[in-house]
Amino acid sequence: MSGVSIDGLRYNEVQQKSVHNTFQRSESIADQFLYWRVRSMEIDVHHADVFGNSTKGDWAVHHDWYDPISTVAKLSQFLRMVRGLNRLVPKHEVLTLFIDIKDPFPKFASARHGWRAFDALLDKELGSRLFRPANLLKRSRGATRLRDALDVRGWPTLTSLRGKMIVVLTGSPTQLANYAIGPAAALKRSAFVSAPVDGARDIPGSGDEVFFNINGEKNLQLVNRVHPVGCIARAYYLNTPELWAGAEAASCHHLATDKVNERIDRWASTRNADGFPLQHIGGSSVDATELGATCGIWARTDDLWGERDSFVFNHRRPTRSHRDTTLDFAIAGPNSHTEDFVKGAVLARAGLDPDDEYFGVVRLGQKHGLRVQFRARKGAPTTTIKPAIGPSGAFGYDIDQDTIVHVRLKIDRSGKRARAWGSYDRRVWQHIGAFEFTRPLRHQGIGVSAHGQRRGVKFVFVPAGRTAQIAFDQVTVIGYDDDHRGWVDWSAHGRWKTTGFSQWRATKPGTSDPRV
Repeated sequence: MSGVSIDGLRYNEVQQKSVHNTFQRSESIADQFLYWRVRSMEIDVHHADVFGNSTKGDWAVHHDWYDPISTVAKLSQFLRMVRGLNRLVPKHEVLTLFIDIKDPFPKFASARHGWRAFDALLDKELGSRLFRPANLLKRSRGATRLRDALDVRGWPTLTSLRGKMIVVLTGSPTQLANYAIGPAAALKRSAFVSAPVDGARDIPGSGDEVFFNINGEKNLQLVNRVHPVGCIARAYYLNTPELWAGAEAASCHHLATDKVNERIDRWASTRNADGFPLQHIGGSSVDATELGATCGIWARTDDLWGERDSFVFNHRRPTRSHRDTTLDFAIAGPNSHTEDFVKGAVLARAGLDPDDEYFGVVRLGQKHGLRVQFRARKGAPTTTIKPAIGPSGAFGYDIDQDTIVHVRLKIDRSGKRARAWGSYDRRVWQHIGAFEFTRPLRHQGIGVSAHGQRRGVKFVFVPAGRTAQIAFDQVTVIGYDDDHRGWVDWSAHGRWKTTGFSQWRATKPGTSDPRV
């Protein structure tokens, strides 16, 4: 049965997986976006970190002093990470960011953590990508309240919201009180203000709210009141199949859960087989794929390491004359429930023998940051460079190193010099390694190794800029034997699969068949 056409589909006509406390999940923020297809996230912010350190014009990201774990330290850094993903995939489906305000806004707008500083931070980091309350109001000439605008024109279409971000503040009335005092003020802010729901009287409420935030464990029975009045519901704590199914059946728009890895919790998903992250209210899939080039590589091999390599390599055929090449990718993986040393890599090799020289930027499965690996000469052992990337604070790096996905590899000087960079936001790039070889690195591309993990591993590679135009037209299983296999997919036929090799067969090394 075919799904619903995306043509004309509006923001309030779809439901989607939302990650609760996205900063505390084993799966990184970038992997949630690129690998697990999430377009709705929530973070908690405070005036100060757990040690009482306050930053003017910024907010600390953590749950509470007794639960301080966070993959990112500051709101500004989280927003930069989000903007970096937007730079990488500029036509992504609308991304909704729920920011839970844990400390009240001060009474005076000019205060250190007043609404003026908060909006200034949103505007600085997200800018024109923000879809604001005023944008919703302007759709309906003469409307003075958001509810009136919805009655006249409804929500925008998904197509018109591509590449946009909607910020919604959640929290108690006390915590949100001084952000927008009255409907007129709310229309001038950069973020929407949600209404907490404790009883039936709160929906549709008496204010100008168009988002409703509902505890899915306590008040699931109230979710079905929101969609009929044209507003948006988010239900959180949906951590069991029963609660998820109940919210889904109640036409909840944002299904917030801690369960990111759908290979483990298969029920916690709204994407279709082509990776499109939203489904039509009522449970139907949407006939759509998200715009932008993406490659999935699944491998069941040994390791890219030591004196001989074993991995699936998708690369372009070398030409006689070398041209300088820059490969710019995000490397996304499951980032949980996998072997620590599985690897996704952007790399260049002198040849296709297992012991040939190579240089690559490598992302590991989990718990380890980006690294540079290279073999200086044929048959030599692998050398590793383990850089630290991003800003640091008094207690280490502000960005967990195993959450950084953006890499660049440049090959120049007739193919003999290789240099690598890494970034957490695609705005600031840090040089992380270089080496000059005696033989040119003519085979350039992307690869995955499984470190002997029997079920295999998948990484997703998202190219940026000119990299998207480079044709990787050859697939080679380096270190091939009868037990080594994998597949490479740029066409969406298999890149969003979360399991197995049952339909894929191993072929000989060097084949151009995309199903290796």
